[in-house]
Amino acid sequence: MPPSTARDSSGCTPVRGLVYESAGSVRKDLVTGGAEIVRAAGERWRIPVAVVDADPGQVDKWVDAMTAAAERLIGAGRLG
Repeated sequence: MPPSTARDSSGCTPVRGLVYESAGSVRKDLVTGGAEIVRAAGERWRIPVAVVDADPGQVDKWVDAMTAAAERLIGAGRLG
């Protein structure tokens, strides 16, 4: 889903967090803009977000980074 779609729809859906991949084959200016949209959405709707810039071509490092980001977000939603 494009970040702008996430931005527009997450106010009406039960979004609890978002991990955004900011690496790969997409043009850097688009990725940077997407990261800004994701961060703004996190602030606006008070949901935890993470921007991961691990290279998907380095699969083990990418999986570790994405997993760590998701685990941080899950932990951010817990009370106590």
